[in-house]
Amino acid sequence: MVTSPQSPLGFVNTDSLLSEEDVAIRDTVRKYVESKVKPQLAGWYESASIPARELAKELGSLGVLGMHLEGYGCAG
Repeated sequence: MVTSPQSPLGFVNTDSLLSEEDVAIRDTVRKYVESKVKPQLAGWYESASIPARELAKELGSLGVLGMHLEGYGCAG
């Protein structure tokens, strides 16, 4: 998904700052949120609960949790 020039992020052209890997990660997370999170939001709001543990496990399996920085004493 490319950010529209009419959107706030399109206006500042943040997509140009992303590597191919960053775009792939962003798109994977967007697809996950569209298919798994958005359909459940109203129910979670009404029940005043969120399945945080399950969401964390699923996001972890996508590889988007944890520190990915290298150098500066970071684990990588």
